[in-house]
Amino acid sequence: METKINMIHIKEVSSSGHDEWDFEEEEAMDYIKEATGGGKWLFLDGQFAQPNEITIEDIAEAGEVLLTNALVGGVS
Repeated sequence: METKINMIHIKEVSSSGHDEWDFEEEEAMDYIKEATGGGKWLFLDGQFAQPNEITIEDIAEAGEVLLTNALVGGVS
């Protein structure tokens, strides 16, 4: 019996455009942890998610995994 490898599609948006990657589940979790540790925000199906509170199953079930630059607000 052959084991099916589930690939996770991640889109990363920045001020210069976006990149997209496909990772195996474990690699996807590692990439998300690294990117969010560097200031990116994580959205699963359009909802903000805390990277330390998600599981591999959460990202595997998500229709969209999106990393964005952190948003900063304020009054000028």
